[in-house]
Amino acid sequence: MEKPREYVPPIDNKKSSERKVEHSDISDREKKESQKETVEKQIEQEKSDLEEVRKVIKDLQSEQTSVETNQGDRQQEIQEYFDKNVPEYLQRPPTATQVVGNVAHLLFRHVNALEQNAERAGKELFPKEGGFLVVTNHFGGETPQLMGLLSEYKLHIAAGEELNFNRSKFRGWLLKKLGMIPVYESLAHVKTPEEKDALLSRVPSGERRGGYQRVLDHNPADVARRANEFAKTAAALLAKGDVVAMMPEGLFAYEEEKMLQEGYGGMGLIAAEYKKLTGQDLKIIPVAMYTDEQKTVNVGEPLFIPGAKGKIDKKEDTDSIMTYLASMMPEKFRGYYKDKVNKGSGYKKSQIVSSNSS
Repeated sequence: MEKPREYVPPIDNKKSSERKVEHSDISDREKKESQKETVEKQIEQEKSDLEEVRKVIKDLQSEQTSVETNQGDRQQEIQEYFDKNVPEYLQRPPTATQVVGNVAHLLFRHVNALEQNAERAGKELFPKEGGFLVVTNHFGGETPQLMGLLSEYKLHIAAGEELNFNRSKFRGWLLKKLGMIPVYESLAHVKTPEEKDALLSRVPSGERRGGYQRVLDHNPADVARRANEFAKTAAALLAKGDVVAMMPEGLFAYEEEKMLQEGYGGMGLIAAEYKKLTGQDLKIIPVAMYTDEQKTVNVGEPLFIPGAKGKIDKKEDTDSIMTYLASMMPEKFRGYYKDKVNKGSGYKKSQIVSSNSS
């Protein structure tokens, strides 16, 4: 006898389908809610990123405004410094009498071109724009050479006050028209009575010798004060983009052999004033001029006095640059700096830094 089959109720396909639809609806809702949540998070992140971008742009605009303000303030400071420390004749715009100065410039350049058939090396090392200090030796005849060499710049050559500007009214007037700067001379390196007598014996008699005697009598305190005034004038002109040229040896020594004499200070003071005024290191261009088999002008690469600050005019800074200048000449012209060049001292990288290494 067969065992009765267990009763299995019929499947209600309608209810099963409804359950599947309901489960599918729940899954779709969860999926949509998840997608919505993801999109909302993306939108929030984009808002946050956009806010960050806006903040960065605002900060950059603020920095730009600050830079422009600082530049404007610095330019104003430079102008005020210029007005205070530059002689009035160098501040005036060109006038009718300036023609005389222009003619003198052309005359110097013409004489320079006729007389100085010189070999010139390194002229391309001059910066394209002004605002640099030229340092050269004082063997005689450098003024026309400098005028010819730097004719493309607004040049100011330092010249002795006692022996040049005060030599005659006409000479002083002409030097002003040429844009030169008076320097209160010093002969502090000539110390003993014997050295002073020897120097005066070499100087041509008359007013020239009298001028040297007056310089020997200059008060050291006055020399120091006037050196600071000269440094400020030079720094103000340099900050305006002009070029200043100076001969650290000072007055012509009237030696039989033309050799470098010990240099006086001044470069460190100018560099320090320029740094305070502009916030930049001053470019110093050494130019060696001498006549051996032919007349030669050598232009060196730009140098800097790193860390120039305050009113300290260090002798080692002067010696460093002068030794570098001496190294650009044949040995017989190096004079006071001959041994320093031979020892390789004076222009160490720790003291003088070339533009190629800065």
